[in-house]
Amino acid sequence: MKGLMKYLSPFAPDISGAVSVFFRLGGVSVILDAGGCTGNSCGFDEPRWFTEKSAVFSAGLRDLDAILGRDRAMLDKTAEVLEQFDANFLAIIGSPVPAVIGTDFRGLVREAERRFRIPAAAVETNGMDLYDRGASGAYLELVRIAAAGEKRSGNAADGAGPVAVFGCTPLDLAPGDDSEAVRERLQRKYPDREILIVGDRFEDLKKLPSAELTVVTAPSGAAAAREMERRWNIPWRAGYPVGEALIGDRNGGASRENQRGETGRGGSVLIVHQAVFADALGRVIREREREVSIRTATFFDLPGGRPDGCILLRGEDDFIRLIDENSFDRIYADPLLERACAGCGAEFIPLPHFAVSGSAAPQNFPEARPRRVSGSTAAGSR
Repeated sequence: MKGLMKYLSPFAPDISGAVSVFFRLGGVSVILDAGGCTGNSCGFDEPRWFTEKSAVFSAGLRDLDAILGRDRAMLDKTAEVLEQFDANFLAIIGSPVPAVIGTDFRGLVREAERRFRIPAAAVETNGMDLYDRGASGAYLELVRIAAAGEKRSGNAADGAGPVAVFGCTPLDLAPGDDSEAVRERLQRKYPDREILIVGDRFEDLKKLPSAELTVVTAPSGAAAAREMERRWNIPWRAGYPVGEALIGDRNGGASRENQRGETGRGGSVLIVHQAVFADALGRVIREREREVSIRTATFFDLPGGRPDGCILLRGEDDFIRLIDENSFDRIYADPLLERACAGCGAEFIPLPHFAVSGSAAPQNFPEARPRRVSGSTAAGSR
């Protein structure tokens, strides 16, 4: 049955993606909901809540608020919140309710900026799309804020412009990674450039127009990179700097004897994650195992600049069909997908994706030993 999940939990929604982008920027984020969407985003989809603080609020919409479109009442509540914070900006994030009643988000932004005298952003999330759509919209709003306060420093002209990086929220990153780890690896690649991880510091936004290059480490950042190219003629490329923890001699624990598999057809590998990281990990494995065959797949969007050949999975049935129709020797995927591989005979290497399972456990990869998937076949497959 299309849309039925027997093995997977619901993925992180678009609301959580937007909240994740704004999390560290010192603003106030208001989700236009009755409370449940805010609880989901903060309680399940944001691991930084355990170690960091962020001002995320629910508008607390009630039936008549939604029916009558009481936008001014929401702004009055927001005014009370802003009195308690020295906020850099205000972010207004949608939910199913404003999507149904047709809330004028751009109008809210104009009114909020006039009333509060700080930048405002609006992300028209609906709670039905996946996290990458929400993150994409949030990144676009940050580029808009940067453009509104644009003061070009001239750095790009003298060849010393920074490198802007989109796609480094916990929902996008490889297991065990954080934005600082990505920054350090890119700094080694661009030693004479400042690395701006968009979403880490609000003050970095003013430097975006002077960037020399944009790097997209996840598809959620592609739309913002294209917008920077359109506005300021800044080139961009997609790529993920894979860390040593993911490319050690063990290749996620797979032994050299197993790299060719038992079929004699040569090593065949499937990697399932967000598309840019899956492609980067595949390239590293291919460099180390010359006779290996790599295929990548993702449950999320593949906006412009997508890696060639990445398979878009619309649900777990697509995943089961993919492994049914191919003889993979190794499968790198979120631990929740292991049961769906039952009976395929492949080695399963856990590759947690927080947006899929809420599992960040870096110890699962690559330290976990790969296991031969056996047992009964997946229900409804084969």
